[in-house]
Amino acid sequence: MQNKLRFFCLVMASVPSLLFAQTNTLGDREIREQPESAITTRSTRKKSKLLFFKRPRVQHTAVYEYYARVEEAARQKQRMLRKMDRPQFNDPSYFGHRRAPKKYPPHKKRFCRECGIRH
Repeated sequence: MQNKLRFFCLVMASVPSLLFAQTNTLGDREIREQPESAITTRSTRKKSKLLFFKRPRVQHTAVYEYYARVEEAARQKQRMLRKMDRPQFNDPSYFGHRRAPKKYPPHKKRFCRECGIRH
């Protein structure tokens, strides 16, 4: 009698677990396995992780050389603009001379070979 009771309790305990068991979602269909060529695998590179923390210090790339040329051209232009601010280029009375020519009285004026004017 006790064996029957134990068997009955065991069956009653296992019935609910069978009800909540996983069912076959595919129904009666067979499980098709894909060929290995259809399965894609990704390979990870460790260098990409390292580059996040460590910047590459390559300075001879085309982009770097381009920006170096642009900066050099900007420096040359600034130098030229500073030079053009000098009075010999900016003041019309200098007219091709480094220093302003002297103002002589009319009877002492002579022809200047540099600018082609009598002064």
